[in-house]
Amino acid sequence: MATRIQSQPVLTAIEYTASSDDTTQPARILRSPLCHPQPLLVILHTWSADWIQNVDSYAWQAFRRQWHAVVPNFRGPNRSPLACGSTVAMQDIIDAIDWARSNLAVDENRIYLVGGSGGGHMTLQTVCHHPQYFAAASVWCPITDIATWYREHVREGVADRYAQDIEQCVLGRPGDSVVIDADLRARSPRYHITGAATVPLDINHGVHDGRNGSVSFQHSIWAFNALAKHHNAKGVSDAEAQQLDQDGRLATPRPGDTAPDPAYEQAIHLRRHAGPARLTIFEGGHDALPAAAVHWLAQRGRDGTTFSDQRHPPPDHIAVTSIQR
Repeated sequence: MATRIQSQPVLTAIEYTASSDDTTQPARILRSPLCHPQPLLVILHTWSADWIQNVDSYAWQAFRRQWHAVVPNFRGPNRSPLACGSTVAMQDIIDAIDWARSNLAVDENRIYLVGGSGGGHMTLQTVCHHPQYFAAASVWCPITDIATWYREHVREGVADRYAQDIEQCVLGRPGDSVVIDADLRARSPRYHITGAATVPLDINHGVHDGRNGSVSFQHSIWAFNALAKHHNAKGVSDAEAQQLDQDGRLATPRPGDTAPDPAYEQAIHLRRHAGPARLTIFEGGHDALPAAAVHWLAQRGRDGTTFSDQRHPPPDHIAVTSIQR
């Protein structure tokens, strides 16, 4: 009988016990067909989604490299105190990784984390608090300051659905109490990002997001600037951020800011580095480039080892994926 070769990634459901509260939590996994240890791609769902969200664009990148992948739930949509960057939600992600480490042949040196929008928020939160697990992380259009994002989603005193979600997560609004404000800050990776200062971080944002999307690119700049300050590197100035907001590009970009990158189909308007972190502001809105994200991750190991991804470069036409919310 001929062996049937799998041509598409198949994600299967598993359950594991959450170490924070002994509840049973769901996840989906992609198993590598190879027997020897392979990288693990941890794919995080977006703000309003859960573990069954369509993540095929990322799963395909793992599949074509014969990697493992895991898609944890981390308490589902951000509408409860246990979700939205809580210590419990972060621990759920770590527990899913530990399940994979125990049940799959995982290369411990190559565990990668990726997410967009609310998944980008949780990617940064988790890497900030558990940096020792990860070789690298790639985020797209992340929310980095929950209180500020709340205010960005209140129009003429009326909270939209994202602001209402935040109220359900912290049981109040910014300014209601010292306790609520402290909780909002604890859930905001902008204020803890230096915990991930040793981890290669790929921070990406479409320049039109916020106008034609739900998360201003300023969120990515705030996180990057905190890392730049930590590394004594030059961050993005207020004047540059304002010019990007008003004009969508810089009048006088620095050397390297707009250099073409073959992994990106979209034009790059700003690219900066601070330590092992990279910030890219590109032509787009609330978008992600999964092929570019995983191509960047694939070249990095936790111990500083570098790898070639020449066998799996982004295709000639690089699909820009509008991030589900």
